[in-house]
Amino acid sequence: MGYEDIEPPTPEVDRLYREIVSDYKAGKYISQENALGILECQYIFSYIEIKEVMSKDFETYPFYLWGTIANIDEYIKVCEKSEISPSSKERDIYVGIIDEIIKRIEKSDEEGDDPEFMRSYNEIAQLVYIQVEKVRNLCRKNRETKELYKKYKAEIENITEIQQQTKQDGYLILRDLEDEGQLKYENGKYIPYKSIPDFISWCKDNGYIDDGEKKNKYKDDLTPEFFFEKIKHDCTLETIKRYFRDAKMPRKVKNVNKSG
Repeated sequence: MGYEDIEPPTPEVDRLYREIVSDYKAGKYISQENALGILECQYIFSYIEIKEVMSKDFETYPFYLWGTIANIDEYIKVCEKSEISPSSKERDIYVGIIDEIIKRIEKSDEEGDDPEFMRSYNEIAQLVYIQVEKVRNLCRKNRETKELYKKYKAEIENITEIQQQTKQDGYLILRDLEDEGQLKYENGKYIPYKSIPDFISWCKDNGYIDDGEKKNKYKDDLTPEFFFEKIKHDCTLETIKRYFRDAKMPRKVKNVNKSG
């Protein structure tokens, strides 16, 4: 993987992290620790190892060797701090280190045997800052990824008693309906794939709503009140109740008159 292959972490990383939080809210992890562990693994996987990604660039243009910099890791830090240091005074210090690199390369050119290969300060500065900006860009991406990780980690840590909730019959019904391909979970709500009346009718036909004839799958039935609170819709509670009543009514059989 080269520098050019690295894409910004958002929105793809944001989507991956958000899915982990949504799955945890839906009770798909055995514990909060398990969800946090999955999130951390995804963060580690998303984090860019700049030294590895830019290894060929650093081999071709080892500018860090021209300064008083201990190693590539320190050079990466200098590039980043020259952009994001909290004070202008501190930024000037790191910009000065980069400037010193440029001046040393310029001096080496002047002391060389072939005047034809001498470069001006501006030419060298342009070449160095191309690399510096590459490093800065990757650092920005890592900062974005870290902020997303911290955001969703805090969200998971602030969710309480999710696992206890999923043990309640109502929540098990929702998870089961999701597994049956009748619901999807988005932005804190379960959304039916069918129209509301058709979805309720399907629930009645498949043992989620008591119709007085067959034994239901759960101790508690799917009720209009629970549906109204937990499943996304644009209906009033009275409309939901009417849909439930309609679903429980015997199906009408049409008479077909044959002539002749």
